[in-house]
Amino acid sequence: MGSLFGQGETRKPQASRRASRSLDELVPPLSREVEDRSRPMTAPEVDLKGKLPAEVADHLPGLLGAGGRAILANPEEEEVRWFGVHEDHVEEIGRSPVAGYSELLLLLDSCRGGAITLPEARYRIEAFKSFNEFGDRLVLQFFEEGRFTSDEAIERRQENIRLVNRLKPATSLTARNERDIARAITMNPRARPFVEILVEEGVLTREQIEEVPAGEDFELRLLQTHIFPRKVAALALAHYLGVDYIDVEACAFSKETARLLDKDWELDRQVVPFAQDGEELKVAMADPTDTGLLAEIAERTGLRIRPYCSAAQDIVGMIHKAHKRDD
Repeated sequence: MGSLFGQGETRKPQASRRASRSLDELVPPLSREVEDRSRPMTAPEVDLKGKLPAEVADHLPGLLGAGGRAILANPEEEEVRWFGVHEDHVEEIGRSPVAGYSELLLLLDSCRGGAITLPEARYRIEAFKSFNEFGDRLVLQFFEEGRFTSDEAIERRQENIRLVNRLKPATSLTARNERDIARAITMNPRARPFVEILVEEGVLTREQIEEVPAGEDFELRLLQTHIFPRKVAALALAHYLGVDYIDVEACAFSKETARLLDKDWELDRQVVPFAQDGEELKVAMADPTDTGLLAEIAERTGLRIRPYCSAAQDIVGMIHKAHKRDD
């Protein structure tokens, strides 16, 4: 078919001719290749190992070989913690500097829809999703090629989202929390060891505790080796120290009381006043045995301080809520 415009000449379009042309001639044809959603998913090979932190990449074969469903990256202020997601639990598989997290997101974005080959099988990277409720958390999901159709992958992706939200590894201790709790234990020796409380409360078994070699910084290594729910860890610390525990997310909370102290000061020290009873100020603290900090709070407020032990992340969350500008 010749061109609408001859070589070297200009010719006005003929309106009557255009009007007579069919819609199929004016609109580019759709691709003849229509996705068959019932067929197993396939994908081109990608170099995922070059786009994950080395420690995380090294764990990948074992994770998938054991039936792992996804990798979850949970960024904190000081670092990014990487978890392997299974049907009924998560396991920490590495940590990386938080400074490089945004670059990792860009690198991993180029891997979506690709696949990696491991000794036993080939896995497609179907999608990853950010959960803004907890921060920019990355979920990198894997589907064994030849096993899942497109429709099945959609269902599995939805299951993975529900699974990650249910397991909520973001509720685990941050690296700073681990250090602070271990320091509080070390600075406040008690006749009853902290590990005895963990066993009694059913947090860990004796076998799990024995997996951590005895020695210096034992409590810190114990906290780093296992994923502790933050409320459980704070309650165990309170029992160890013999102080009251408060869940600031569930208790009656006064914004006016929380604002007795400066927001940045509270965030830096992980403390928040949550109620006042006459001359007594009730304060949630990550470490309620810090006498120097207790004295400073008393000096700043002019009140008698009653300390409570609470999870540091809950304290930080309540500080942000308390100081949020009212509508």
